[in-house]
Amino acid sequence: MKKSILLFALALTACAVETETSGQANQSVINRDGDDPPPIDDPPPRLPRLPPPPVGEPPTTLTVWSEAGFWGDSLTHSLAAYDARVTSHMIGTEALRAKNLIGRVSSARMTCGSRRTEVFFFSTPAGMKVFDGHWVRATCEPGGAVEVNLHTQPAQPVNAVIADQITGIWMFEHTKAPRPRPETFSVFLGFRFQAQVEELLKEAQQPDEPGGPPKEAPAETDGPPITWFEGAQSFRIRQNLKNIRTPWPCPDTSGWIEYSVLVYTPPPMGPARWFVTAKRANAGGGWCQGGVESYLLAALDRGEPRLVAALTDSTNGAGNMASFYLVPESSVNHFFLLWGPTPP
Repeated sequence: MKKSILLFALALTACAVETETSGQANQSVINRDGDDPPPIDDPPPRLPRLPPPPVGEPPTTLTVWSEAGFWGDSLTHSLAAYDARVTSHMIGTEALRAKNLIGRVSSARMTCGSRRTEVFFFSTPAGMKVFDGHWVRATCEPGGAVEVNLHTQPAQPVNAVIADQITGIWMFEHTKAPRPRPETFSVFLGFRFQAQVEELLKEAQQPDEPGGPPKEAPAETDGPPITWFEGAQSFRIRQNLKNIRTPWPCPDTSGWIEYSVLVYTPPPMGPARWFVTAKRANAGGGWCQGGVESYLLAALDRGEPRLVAALTDSTNGAGNMASFYLVPESSVNHFFLLWGPTPP
């Protein structure tokens, strides 16, 4: 009897093994035929992408305090290089608020690692772009240090004290041994841009038919272009216009056209690549504003490839670099173009 029960159990086990093996074989055939695979449990969540490890250079460390004598509530941030490119970090309103430093930053000390580093302390009214406010700038060289007392150091672009008014802090670590263009880039850019705008306006004066009378220019330039630094890779450039002529009696004949521009360096090294990221036009006010702005935007479309070509030409001689980037000069309206690292 026991022997019969044992043989029966072994038979059931063999059937079960055969059924499971058969099912796996059928499933593999189904998958090879292209049908949907059987449902599986949800995959584990992806881990967040982490930055690569630092390249081994000593970091730059900034500490800010609520009191002018380098004491009180404080915040410390270290900026480490991850490759040969520039590195930057914005300490914003929320980070300052978390350390009870909103409207209380009075002094700072920055110790540089292996690269030249700049720090900008901003006092920017709500609703404005961060670089459009007042700012105090400090720089330290590799291996050096700098101290800032915001109660005694005047701000740019006007001679004002912005201690206890700081709304943001921008740290900017240069590439190694950067090389600047020989002239202020924003000035060079302004001359080229104004010439291009005037060329576009002259083209609009060409006659409709060969030998016919020239058409009136749609507008005239009103002063030199205005540039705005907006970060290490971006800026705006605007040309004011006057005597905008239309077929309609518009109440306001002033306006402007503007580009936002980005400079990009393909990693790990490459030539500078320039992109127009936005185009804007303004034609004052009145009922004909929309029609005039549409005309001006069409002119911006025609001028975009010329601006990109001029910018590309300005950096062609530099060759391949790890970073092409912008740095303010004396105000947000004037900035340098730098690139690096240069060969030793």
